[in-house]
Amino acid sequence: MGMHTPGPWKLLNDGRQAIVRLDDGELIADLDIVDNDQANANARLIAAAPELLSLAIEFRETIHAEWCSSDGTHCEECDAASAMIKATRGTEHD
Repeated sequence: MGMHTPGPWKLLNDGRQAIVRLDDGELIADLDIVDNDQANANARLIAAAPELLSLAIEFRETIHAEWCSSDGTHCEECDAASAMIKATRGTEHD
């Protein structure tokens, strides 16, 4: 499975439609809002996705270095972060 389009992604919202684009104008997502708070929240989450994934990877690396055993045993937090990263990538490997 391919990697996502690198961010940052920008949210443009005119109240009827939310568009997530790159700075160069490349379209990432186009959502009909229909004046709905939940749809607006979903659009903001989509736009923040690349940054959230980067933070999750950084978090996992930090907790692995600080909390996991030197014998290679992973803590629950590290395993949870790895599972989420794998799910976003659609792969078995993070």
